[in-house]
Amino acid sequence: EAAKGRQAMILVSPSQVMRYVLKDLKPHLAEDCLLVSAAKGIENDSLLTMSEVLQEVLGEEIAQRCAFLSGPSFAREVAEEQPTAVAVAAESLDVVNRVQDLFSTEYFRVYTNQDVVGVEIGGAMKNVIALAAGVSDCLGFNHHARAALITRGLAEIARLGEAKGAL
Repeated sequence: EAAKGRQAMILVSPSQVMRYVLKDLKPHLAEDCLLVSAAKGIENDSLLTMSEVLQEVLGEEIAQRCAFLSGPSFAREVAEEQPTAVAVAAESLDVVNRVQDLFSTEYFRVYTNQDVVGVEIGGAMKNVIALAAGVSDCLGFNHHARAALITRGLAEIARLGEAKGAL
């Protein structure tokens, strides 16, 4: 019911249930509905990114109207209107420009690009590095340890992105 007739929808389901949400949603999508996925992660069983899941479940025609939004951002800070910068990626320039227009405010900056895989891999893996940095801090390790963890983490994110086809 919530999807009927909508011009745009934000998909925020956890990555592990996105496939099931999309199956239920598909018959109710308007023909020109823009879909913006803010889900981070890689599906456990298939190892597919959210763009791959969307394409598999919704088909190529609908997948062409999908964009993928990634931070870092924190809901509380956005709600407090603190300066925030995010990235949105889609294969279509028209789609990323539409999303940028929908989301941009004086405090919420949306950077656009067409590297869907890069945005998805970066968005998913940055959370792993952030958790590891938190563990390092809690263990009492120094700033050098955190810096090394982040530096190596960025290198590994880049390698995974390249292996998955990121630009």
